[in-house]
Amino acid sequence: MLHCLSCYFYLRVTFVVADLTNHNEVKGKRQDAYKMEQRSQSANEAQGIAIDKVAEQREIARQRHLKAQEEKRRQREMKLKEINHHVSDDNVDAIETRIEEPVIIEPEAAQLLKPKPAVKKVPKKSSFKAASKPPIVSKNKGADSANQLDLSLGTAMNNSSMSSDGFDDQPFTNAEAALKTAFNLLNNENWEQKRDGCSYIRRLSAHHPDTLNAQLHAVNLAMINEVKNLRSQVSRAAMVTMKHLFVNLRKSMEQELELNAKVLLHKTGESNNFIKNDAECALNAMMENLSPNKTLAALVLGGQT
Repeated sequence: MLHCLSCYFYLRVTFVVADLTNHNEVKGKRQDAYKMEQRSQSANEAQGIAIDKVAEQREIARQRHLKAQEEKRRQREMKLKEINHHVSDDNVDAIETRIEEPVIIEPEAAQLLKPKPAVKKVPKKSSFKAASKPPIVSKNKGADSANQLDLSLGTAMNNSSMSSDGFDDQPFTNAEAALKTAFNLLNNENWEQKRDGCSYIRRLSAHHPDTLNAQLHAVNLAMINEVKNLRSQVSRAAMVTMKHLFVNLRKSMEQELELNAKVLLHKTGESNNFIKNDAECALNAMMENLSPNKTLAALVLGGQT
């Protein structure tokens, strides 16, 4: 009897212990599942917060981009207004500079600009003789001489856009002093003196290339700056000079080839046909006298920017 009771109690205790073990295992699984659910919820919340932050940053970047575009558009409009204002005042400035400022030129250039003796032509036989007019004597000889010098300079630039004029016929007696004079003329605000400085550079490239090669970087930068000049005559004179540099200096001009190609390509898009033709002539001289591979690379890079 005692043996049976002991067996009964043993079995009973075994069943209770098994139930408690199963209960604890189920409880632990439920707790693990609850923790996993909480972790997934927190991860989803963090992901949602990150997505919101990214969207907010994108919106801020878009607003900044729109503001930058608006600012660029406003600056472009202001520049266009300034350019239109300068272009509208070009004729007035030309008249004022001709009236108020005398033309300053080196004595050596003045000697070269003296009119050549006219070739005597045999007059054709005519049935009547024209009445000879008495010579007109001007009261203001200084003004007449200045006007004659200015007219000679204007006709030299207008009659030969890319050919050698009176400035290019003979070499300088002092090439280094002539180069300094050319830089001084180019740095002057008077557009006629800037044009004379371009003529000096052309003459140096034809007769004194070694002197010009010593400061070729500064010369190239000066010419690029003058090509961008709003005064069309200065810009054309600079492009004329750039063509002479390509023809006379050849491979030495490959140092600044990309900058030269860029500014000339920009000028080919101008509405002024004279400026467009001068830019195309300078580009043709560049392609004919410089390395084809380097020229092609410079044209491609200049067209991209």
